Amino acid sequence: MKTILGLDLGPSSIGWALINTENEKPEKIIKAGSRIIPMDAKEMSDYESGKLQSAASLRTGFRGMRRLYERASLRRERLLRVLNILGFLPCHYKNQIDFETHPGKFKDNSEPLLPYKRNENGKSEFVFQSSFLEMLEDFKKDNPEALVDDKLIPYDWTIYYCRKKALYAEISRGELAWILLNANSKRGYYQLDEESDERVNEKKEYCRTKVINVEKQDEDRKQKGYYFYEITYENGLVQKRKCKMQPWRVGDEVDLIVTTPLDDRGKPKVDEDGNIVRRLSSPKEDDWGLVMKKTQAGIDASGGTVGEYIYGNLVKNPSEKVKGGFVKTIERHYYKDEIRKILESQKRFIPELNDAELYMKCVKELYRNNEAHVNELSHKNIVDFLINDVIYYQRPLKSKKSCIADCPYESYNYVDSETGEVKKRPLKVMPKSHPLFQEFRLWQFIHNLRITENERTVDNHVVLDYDVTMQELGTPEQVCDLYDKLSSISTIKESAVLKALCLNPKKYKWNFGSTEFPGLKTHHSFVTKIEKLENAKKLSSDEEEKLWHILYSVSDRDELEKALKHFAEKCGYDKDKFYELFKSVPQMRGDYASYSKKAVKRLLSLMRTGRYWSADEIDKVTRARIEKHIAENTVLEDSFREYGKIEDFQYLRLSDACYVVYGRHSENADNSIWESPEDIDKYIAGEFRKNSMRNPVVEKVVGETLKVVRDIWKTYGKPAEIHVEMARSLKEPNDKREEMTKKIAENRKKNLELRQKLQELKENGKADNVNPNSSMHMLKYKLWEEQNKQSPYTRKSISIAKLFTSEYEIDHIIPQKRYFDDSFTNKVVCESAVNKDKGARLSYEYLLAEGGKEISLGNGEKVTLKTAEEFEAFVKNNYSSQEKARKRKNLMRTDVPASFNASQLNNTRYIARKTAEILSHIVREEDDQGSRSKNIIMTNGSITDRLKKDWGLKQTWNDMMRPRFERLNDISQSNDYGEEIDDGKGKHYFQTRVPEANADKFDIKRIDHRHHAMDAIVIACTSLNHINYMNNESGGETKRYDLKKLLCEGKDRQFSKPWETFTQDSRKALDDIVVSFKQNLRIVSRASNYYYHYVDGKKVLTKQTKGDSLSIRKPLHKATYSGLVRLPITKNEKIENTIDNPEQIVDKTIRKELKKILAGYNGSADKKKIKKYFKDRDYKLNGKDVSKVKVRVMPENEEYSSHRTPVASITTQKQLESITDTGIKKILQNHLENYGGNFEEAFSQEGISSLNDNIKLLNGGRDHKPIKCVRIFERTNLKFPVGQVASKAKSYVEAEKGTNLFFAIYVDENGKRVFETIPLILAVERKKQHLPVVLEFNEKGYKLLFYLSPGDLVYVPEEYEHITIPLETKRIYKTVSFDSSKCYFVPQSWATMIKDKLEFGPKNKSEKNSFGVQIKSKCLKLETDRLGNIVKVIGHD
Repeated sequence: MKTILGLDLGPSSIGWALINTENEKPEKIIKAGSRIIPMDAKEMSDYESGKLQSAASLRTGFRGMRRLYERASLRRERLLRVLNILGFLPCHYKNQIDFETHPGKFKDNSEPLLPYKRNENGKSEFVFQSSFLEMLEDFKKDNPEALVDDKLIPYDWTIYYCRKKALYAEISRGELAWILLNANSKRGYYQLDEESDERVNEKKEYCRTKVINVEKQDEDRKQKGYYFYEITYENGLVQKRKCKMQPWRVGDEVDLIVTTPLDDRGKPKVDEDGNIVRRLSSPKEDDWGLVMKKTQAGIDASGGTVGEYIYGNLVKNPSEKVKGGFVKTIERHYYKDEIRKILESQKRFIPELNDAELYMKCVKELYRNNEAHVNELSHKNIVDFLINDVIYYQRPLKSKKSCIADCPYESYNYVDSETGEVKKRPLKVMPKSHPLFQEFRLWQFIHNLRITENERTVDNHVVLDYDVTMQELGTPEQVCDLYDKLSSISTIKESAVLKALCLNPKKYKWNFGSTEFPGLKTHHSFVTKIEKLENAKKLSSDEEEKLWHILYSVSDRDELEKALKHFAEKCGYDKDKFYELFKSVPQMRGDYASYSKKAVKRLLSLMRTGRYWSADEIDKVTRARIEKHIAENTVLEDSFREYGKIEDFQYLRLSDACYVVYGRHSENADNSIWESPEDIDKYIAGEFRKNSMRNPVVEKVVGETLKVVRDIWKTYGKPAEIHVEMARSLKEPNDKREEMTKKIAENRKKNLELRQKLQELKENGKADNVNPNSSMHMLKYKLWEEQNKQSPYTRKSISIAKLFTSEYEIDHIIPQKRYFDDSFTNKVVCESAVNKDKGARLSYEYLLAEGGKEISLGNGEKVTLKTAEEFEAFVKNNYSSQEKARKRKNLMRTDVPASFNASQLNNTRYIARKTAEILSHIVREEDDQGSRSKNIIMTNGSITDRLKKDWGLKQTWNDMMRPRFERLNDISQSNDYGEEIDDGKGKHYFQTRVPEANADKFDIKRIDHRHHAMDAIVIACTSLNHINYMNNESGGETKRYDLKKLLCEGKDRQFSKPWETFTQDSRKALDDIVVSFKQNLRIVSRASNYYYHYVDGKKVLTKQTKGDSLSIRKPLHKATYSGLVRLPITKNEKIENTIDNPEQIVDKTIRKELKKILAGYNGSADKKKIKKYFKDRDYKLNGKDVSKVKVRVMPENEEYSSHRTPVASITTQKQLESITDTGIKKILQNHLENYGGNFEEAFSQEGISSLNDNIKLLNGGRDHKPIKCVRIFERTNLKFPVGQVASKAKSYVEAEKGTNLFFAIYVDENGKRVFETIPLILAVERKKQHLPVVLEFNEKGYKLLFYLSPGDLVYVPEEYEHITIPLETKRIYKTVSFDSSKCYFVPQSWATMIKDKLEFGPKNKSEKNSFGVQIKSKCLKLETDRLGNIVKVIGHD
């Protein structure tokens, strides 16, 4: 007797069933269950749309943003420490900084403004008044109109005047500190390769010129309504554009970006006629790249610095927008040059900048423990230090070594710094460019090489493809001779091998067809260059490796020159000539091999032969193993029995070498047997975590499956077999296979022709980056040709010169996260930036949402996405043939089928396969050596469906679901959801159905979680005979009548049931199931934080020990921050009550008159006198009734918060009224009235453009800046502050939805239940204080009965019911969500609603059960295990 475990695995579910067998036949169901891994609405939506990310990746994104802020703060702190030592900080500013305990940090965690300080009256005043007055004199002299009509000049503009003045005259130390702090916060745009010495392949320039001619040309054949225009400009440049309408008129002035391609020498490329090649683009006025180039061109033309340029523009045009026009769009080197000039100039006036002792004090302040860097900086000066080490310091990119794969064989020992335990860590694999690996690869190629003669007569018979490998490569000398000849070429082809063996290519061939193999490329490139040196000696293998290491690891040009010249001197070469030869060698980066250097060296010692082999090269451990085998003949397996001496262990194949060195033929074969459930725990905690799968859905399901199997093992014993359902993939019939073979041959021929094309492109220089042997480049070229050499999303032509660069990527039409289809029909090639923006959306879905959007390609270039209509026309024209029907369908898809989409199907396939390999450890027997045990049986959905039907389970399922459909008929008062049917044979049954509108997405199987267990029961009862029979039946091979007789019965030859009462037993097992739900209630966890510090001059990574080090595992709040604002309210007030503060009166006339009246009393006015004054005049003032006046006051107990939002998001009058700026509110109200109160039109893209075009008119004739965003206020009662000190106390956030995890049920002194939801913010705070999340007694002293979390199960007993297990499953409900005192539930087995918002209330969840009983008032909490067994009932007497 043995047990069989059946598993039905899905992306969010695990169905399982354990059956008992007798004489190899199933006889009864022991237990079945469904384990659900819930996804909330957002997760399910993201998963179905292919956007699901792991929680870790989301946290990483936010952490990256925080680090940017932290680094900015750190730079500021470092600069403040230096300025403090130099004595440049004004006292009022310095006093607010902590230089003792937390050097450089502000004392109250909020940054004060350096140019402002509080005077004796507590009011803010500008510190640098003298410079401000000097600036005003400049304005009076150069632009006096800027000061007329009481126009004000901002104090903040003084910094631009100081930046200009500092270049030529002395400024104060405080002003210099202000300039440096400003530079530290606005460092300019920076590209990592911007300041490298490498030549760029193109030059971009800005110019503004006039149009002198526009000529309309032919209509575009591919886009109807689009015409080509040739535009000639005044400066002689000519541009061709494709537009619907004429882009410019003669006389228009146009901003252009002129791109000039450069050759390898950095000179402009020329065409066939010798003219310089130029590309013209005319971006929109607000294009970021255009603004940058335009601004930089203006700075270059002015001949001054950034500060001079900005100040000059402000003097000429005070309305100029500084922030958008300059600060964000200037490259960093402009700022660096300016600060350098300022500091050099001020060295003439400020002695501290020339004080070497003071300089070293600054250096030691920042590098207290880094003596080496202090010594390095001692040879520099304060200017270089401030610029390169403080303000514009750019940290080097972190090493990506951790991303390199681990070697499957070799590891090293290290001591865990925390525990002192000795642990193992795998070595990293080596780069493929390493000379040693390339030698290893060549020996492996020779081992696998087979030479055949096309035909040979043997014993008077003609033998085709006669193997002559042993004749040609039968001795070590022959093999070594071939190795010598192949080592001198970089690419190994069939012709080269046959030539090396002196064989006629017409008569002989190799076993690799048209495939080419890489040779010793690194060695070949070194030898080729060394030969160009006069009297140069050959590099030894050690020297070759050292040279490779230089070219692999050194990227800096200066460092590379030093290293190459030093190497040349050591090797006796002319260092200058050597450097000239090797400086152009590309850096030796790229792919990585499968093994570490240590493993390769050990394996190579057994793979070499003849003069290349030496017993001394074999490592000690391997040699000892070999010598023991020679002496005892028992160490190695039987295939090595004839190996009797050390010389026999040469020219071994890779698999044999692996066995001799490491004791196994394959690095992947782990044939261990797990002896107890604890072995699964060890695997989950160790190897499974280490080899984490990249797909978060797969990782979650595989991990949970292992835990379910572990619990089954613990509860019911170890299963003898495990059956796992894979996705549907039966064998193809014979005609399909024949067709596939023909197609493979055709593809092989096409690929050979394509390689030749790519080789020609490379040789003629049209595509320098192309690699003819790269399958990726071949695919790019195929897609490029299929797309008519243009991007499908932008219709922009793709240059062959750029196709193989990183500017273009292969995009999956339906992303792999949603549909694991890696075929040609699911791919296009497009701009990398567009691919990134598209993300995980389908192509058509993307353009429906983003059509017309501009995408930045970098370097100022932009492209515009085509609209959905334009894309549809392109697809119809370009993919109209029958062969392209599948791609056409993919391109026009807007969604993946909702019932069981392709993403889920392919995730299921992968989950099942991976799990089968892991579960083999449980059921493997001693002689079972495969990666998948023979006791793991893989089935598929087609087989399961057929068996379910034949075994009567489909009808059983309909009967189980019948009550839900009948209930819906009662609710809807119709027969829309089914009716009783008479089949005409005397049988009656209920035919379920759904309204036609829902029929296409409806699947009766998936409305209840128990269908996973039903499938698992069938899977457990599925034998290899069932699988072989149905595969054979589908494959069209010779019919297996023996299996048919064994498995089938009746005239219809249906499959026999596993046992007679199988259907009834399955129904009972399904009715008894309590569905188990995985919960994630972890809200905080202990974080292992590490930081670097210096110990004895060495940088050491140390674990943080101070503080709680807690990480919050749930989002506490939404991402939008709101700032605290105090807003005045308008109300009516008696005029005598306003005498203490007349300024609060809204009406200017009344306010002015009241002030005059009060002045007449010479300070003796009081309420009685003023009341009498107005009463005598009948409360009239200039004819107005002033008994009550409108006043604007600040409310005392009401707080508001505000946040910025785009104008386009305003959709209601309430939002408009909530704008904090009354002036902007009035402008928008006037704009809305022009559109008749239609918000949708007024704040559409066109409406906002009209708003800003007419903003002066809407503002009563006064100038106003364009309005793009507004600040909206709302009450803070639904929000909470981010922190408790400084600015955090004034920043408010709203709680994220769906984060409430605890619903407490208390009982008062009368036994009545009291309900309370514990907000996440409160739960986190209690965890930090080491308190229980749900307190045993609430604030009123009521005792806790129990608490619920999402996924918890509850039981609703009947009145006076005596609680005993098992419970009636129909009265069990699942907790869904809660808010305040409300708690919502659904029946425990329901997966989806048959009819949305009808079957179980408008929210698809309810507070009451189907009998109208309020669940939370009567329910008992159930404690269940992972298998759905009820462990405990909580809350009953």
